[in-house]
Amino acid sequence: MWRLVRRVIKKTEKVQKQVWNAIKKIWEWIWVDVVIETVTYVWEWISNIF
Repeated sequence: MWRLVRRVIKKTEKVQKQVWNAIKKIWEWIWVDVVIETVTYVWEWISNIF
């Protein structure tokens, strides 16, 4: 019984780690996208002024 419970816990931990890594990757991509968009916008704004 305990062995089964332990195995299930280990499996869910592995899945949680994979899910967490995926979320972190997606979050990093979103951040990179936002930063690039912002930099591009600011750059265009600055070049319109000068």
